[in-house]
Amino acid sequence: MAGLPGWDCGLSPDARWLLAEGLDSAVTAPAEPLSDQAWSALGSERIVHRLDGLLVDAVTAQRLPVTPSQLEAVAQVEVDLTRARMWHEGWLTAVSDRLATEGIEVRVLKGLALATLDYPDAQMRPTGDLDLLVHGADLARAGELVEVDGGVRLDPEPYPGYSTEVGKGATYTTEAGEVDLHRLLVWGPLGVRLDPEILWDDQRPFSLGGQTFSTLSLDDTLLHAACHLMVLGARRGLQLRDVAQLLADPALEPGRLLVRARQWGAETVLATAIVLASHELGLSLDDELGRWATGFVPTWRDRLWLRVESPVEPLAGLEAMATFLELTSRQQRAGLWRATVHPAPDTWASPAVRVRSLGRRLARRP
Repeated sequence: MAGLPGWDCGLSPDARWLLAEGLDSAVTAPAEPLSDQAWSALGSERIVHRLDGLLVDAVTAQRLPVTPSQLEAVAQVEVDLTRARMWHEGWLTAVSDRLATEGIEVRVLKGLALATLDYPDAQMRPTGDLDLLVHGADLARAGELVEVDGGVRLDPEPYPGYSTEVGKGATYTTEAGEVDLHRLLVWGPLGVRLDPEILWDDQRPFSLGGQTFSTLSLDDTLLHAACHLMVLGARRGLQLRDVAQLLADPALEPGRLLVRARQWGAETVLATAIVLASHELGLSLDDELGRWATGFVPTWRDRLWLRVESPVEPLAGLEAMATFLELTSRQQRAGLWRATVHPAPDTWASPAVRVRSLGRRLARRP
């Protein structure tokens, strides 16, 4: 049976309600304005879990009572969100246009695509980095264009060509922020099962500033959100909301989604994400997908991979080994072996360093 993963997002009751606001949740709203201490605590969680947009929506819809001073603070948050969104739209347009001049096709991931298509109000879902999916064959050229515009790569390759053959993609820092160019949506044993080229079979268009962009299909967007929640990364409450928001979409067809999850090899990831999001946000599991998720029986292998990739105390030293076992291409296995055993200087840690790090981590566990 699929169950909770053994970790949570460490949310307070107020933050849990805010994450679930507007959904059909059993978590109840505060009956009166929060005390100064509780408001300050919620402000800290708001920053960590990126809840600015949900806070503005809750106050605007009068679902969260506030004092005059709290209302004034929320009004400033709304102004900041508007400015940030307009700026990110311009940034996306500039980068996409740059890549389009070279004939590089892109899909916009997460951020602005989720906000525009999947949330009732786009400002409910703030964005940070710019995440773009590109074909593996276009990754190197796309990176060169980002570098021409001042981008500096943050994750140098363990050997030339690794990113286009085996890796997830490449991350660049620019004056505007980070640009993540994805070949794969998720790396690691739970990500390399998927042939990334199938992600281009379907798309959802959306418009920003008079320009049309494309993102993943609804099913693929939900599976990506589930992977983003369950596999490494920071524990951000907004990832829970992404999963819950997509599950609430009336256009979602459970049968079609489960076929796609099997094609991804991501049934365990999806089932666990559904259970975790429902538990954290007080949502019912008494629907077709909820009953499937609670009744799903993960394989021992998938349970192990979830543990290796856990956002809390991951066994990251085992990630390369686990990924090696999931790769089916001899060329990709050879590339991962080369990157792991003979990485270029100042790129990946050496095998000895990784073994010592894993040993220390295991020794600290109770």
